[in-house]
Parts: sequence; structure tokens; C-alpha cells
Amino acid sequence: MAHFIKYWKWPTVQPRYDEAVPTLRHMGSRQFSRVAPGDVIWMVTVQPGTDLLFLVGKLAVGWLGDRDEAAQRLGNPRLWNAPFHVIAQEVIEGRGPGEPFKEINLREIAGDLRFVSPSGKDRLRAAGGRVHPTQLQTMRRLTSESAQRLTQLWDAAPAGRSPDGSGAGVIQGNQP
Repeated sequence: MAHFIKYWKWPTVQPRYDEAVPTLRHMGSRQFSRVAPGDVIWMVTVQPGTDLLFLVGKLAVGWLGDRDEAAQRLGNPRLWNAPFHVIAQEVIEGRGPGEPFKEINLREIAGDLRFVSPSGKDRLRAAGGRVHPTQLQTMRRLTSESAQRLTQLWDAAPAGRSPDGSGAGVIQGNQP
């Protein structure tokens, strides 16, 4: 099982918190040719003006296919126009609507995240926890250690937005 980080722009993420059931059940992207059922896609965003990295979504891939079949499976013809779509394992198996959206400020660990990279670009350039979003334009595969760290943070964080929009829990770099 592989773990990936996928970037969504802040204006795309924020309205999702206002949905009746704010969960991550589906995504579409041309970059999903690299994923397979069983993989995990971590959705991140960067807060404008601050360049702070937030972890906001987790999708365990239950299905991978094209837009038309995804629209049929989800009963929604208005999907993002992308060649590859993934549907959450919980949705495919009928166990639930997908993982809830969360808002976890990764300021303290952004520079510690590591990626599988044959070219040696295995980390984000983070200054004071700030990350420029151009580093996230390509979906990146996480090392197992970084995937484990995100899993721990995710499992410990509450669902939804933080009341002040600063992150449901500012995670300290020295926590397990």
C-alpha cells in the first residue's frame, strides 16, 4: 500500500466544510494513474497569505476508474473533468460516506515529511513551517515513516474545521 500527498487549492477545500456531510468520498485527477485500490491519498492545502500547510483529507482508495463510471457509481453526473477518479473504500464497501474533513496545521512537521524520490527531491522546502504550493503541484509519494506520522496525526485530530481556522490541532514536531 502506497501513501500519496495530493494538493488542493484553499478555495476548493473551504466550501467542502459547509456540505451537509463534509466527507472525502471521491476525487478526480490526471495524476491518479499512479494509484491503486488500497493506496491512501492525503489531501493537503496551503492557507493563502501564510503559506501554512494543512492536512485536510484522507481517502483510502476503494475504486479507480474513469469519470463516466465514477459518475454512475456515485449517482452524480457533475464530476470534475479528469481522466482518473477514485472513490473511497468506505463508500465502495457500503460502510460509510468516507473520512470526515479535518483541519490539521502541519507547520511544525512540514519540513520533516519525506517522499520517495529517485531524483533526490525527497522533502519540501519549508521555512518556519511555511511551504510554497508550487512544491505540491505534482502528487508525491510519502515514505512509510512519513505516512505513519500523518496517520497518527489524523487519528488524533477531531473532525471539522477549527473554530478560528488556524488548524484543529497545531502539531508539535516532537510528538510521536
